[in-house]
Parts: sequence; C-alpha cells; structure tokens
Amino acid sequence: MHAIARIMLAGAVDNIQVSWVKLGIPGSQVMLQGGCNDFGGTLMEETISRMAGANHGIKVEPEQFNAAIAEIGRTPAVSNDVVRLDRPVEPVDV
Repeated sequence: MHAIARIMLAGAVDNIQVSWVKLGIPGSQVMLQGGCNDFGGTLMEETISRMAGANHGIKVEPEQFNAAIAEIGRTPAVSNDVVRLDRPVEPVDV
C-alpha cells in the first residue's frame, strides 16, 4: 500500500517514514519492504508513544538501525534535516 501511495503521490509526497517507536524494528522492516523509504531518526528515549501503550521507543543506536536496514537487503543512508521551502502560505483570517 505504501509503495502505491508513493507512486500515486510522486512529487507531492516523496518520502514515507516508518515509526520504529510505534512498530518496533521488525515491524519497521516490514514497512520498508512494503514501500516506506525512511526508517526515521534516532532518539534517546521516547515517552509519548510509550505512555500511550507502545512497547518500543527505548534508545536504539545508529548501528542497530543500519543492521536492521541491511538485514532486509536495503542500503542504509543518512539524510539531513534541511526542508526546502516551496512557496509561502498565505495567512488565513481567524
């Protein structure tokens, strides 16, 4: 389904990020195989999802992400946090 979404929304939505915090490493690997293309970022400890009942979100080292990605035949890569500004949004009267 994610692969189809990326094809249908090409140019509008180029990346679909997996939430390893919510799905765990095995669930995230399945999502990458299904069309998602971003494993998400590293964080030391996530509490919001865990407070809501998620079982994941404890510290994961970058090497563990790389191993999980390589394990399913993908090549790990690092992206930057630069967001490209396409156009300003007109203010809305409230």
